[in-house]
Amino acid sequence: MKRCVQCHNAVYCSRDCQRKDWPTHKITCSKPVLPIDSKNENLQNRRHKFSKSIFDDDGVELEQDTEYEDQSKETERKPGYLYHNEIHHDVPELKPDSDCCCVTVKANKEKHLIKMQTAWSGDDIFKVLASEVKIPLEKIKVIHKGKMVDKDNIVQFVRPKAVFQVIGEQAANEDGLNQCDISLMMKQLGIDRNTAVVSLRKTGNLVDAIFEAGNK
Repeated sequence: MKRCVQCHNAVYCSRDCQRKDWPTHKITCSKPVLPIDSKNENLQNRRHKFSKSIFDDDGVELEQDTEYEDQSKETERKPGYLYHNEIHHDVPELKPDSDCCCVTVKANKEKHLIKMQTAWSGDDIFKVLASEVKIPLEKIKVIHKGKMVDKDNIVQFVRPKAVFQVIGEQAANEDGLNQCDISLMMKQLGIDRNTAVVSLRKTGNLVDAIFEAGNK
């Protein structure tokens, strides 16, 4: 086998090649013959790792970003609350050197004992309540001793053994679901977060969940 005189990129002909023969076997001569090792390497490179959500906004498969995935897992472990279909993680944390008290919160037939700092603002307290009882922040309603309280006056009622009744529709459980899949369904189908979560929980995978939610 001789190197083709018309081709200068290490391509081999299937027969002896002369310059005058080029028009008759140009197609054969143009085919690169890969070494066996290169073929094996190519086959191995076809195996790609994908993120949990297999599509981006344009429907293109995404390669796995280990650093991003680690950050996402770390974020998911932090306390969070829902506000207008988005999860926020700016829930205030207890400081060991600050005064705090334990209050009782009743919501959706469940009782919660929650530690609160006396230095927290009304906004901080509502975020903690929303995070604990899993009710979206914009939908939460708080009652103390038969009266509705809000972010402006709830601070004065936070004291040891205080009891609060929290009213509002509880958000669907997102434990074990991929946040990227939820966001993708909301964006592509124009649905609210609860609908996306319920469909993913029901079907168990993104593709079926999109069809299920889209047919409603």
